Amino acid sequence: MKWKRGYRSKDVKDARRGGRGTAVAAGGGGIIAILIALFAAFSGGGGDGFSLDQLAPAPAPQEQPTGPDPNEDLRSIAEFTLDQAQGTWTELFEQAGQEYPRASMTLFSSPIASGCGTATS
Repeated sequence: MKWKRGYRSKDVKDARRGGRGTAVAAGGGGIIAILIALFAAFSGGGGDGFSLDQLAPAPAPQEQPTGPDPNEDLRSIAEFTLDQAQGTWTELFEQAGQEYPRASMTLFSSPIASGCGTATS
């Protein structure tokens, strides 16, 4: 089979630009920072005292610009390659009398939760 521009796979999740996926918050260490600030304030190590202003949340991540995806061809080729590999593995497993468990691929540009912890792009 030959690759065609715009190819899509049902096994690909797009977590970029507000796509579906499980993103990790940019201020992931916020709870630890709050606990340290509270400990420092109440143990006398807070310097000039303690203020609730010190517990201000981290700024929200900025929205990425909308428009055409500059990596569209790369995405399409990656999805096509995934499906070709899945087809090959499905055939090999069937020849061995087994069922191939389909893999999935997640596209991301910001830190994201993975099966092995946080992944970065």
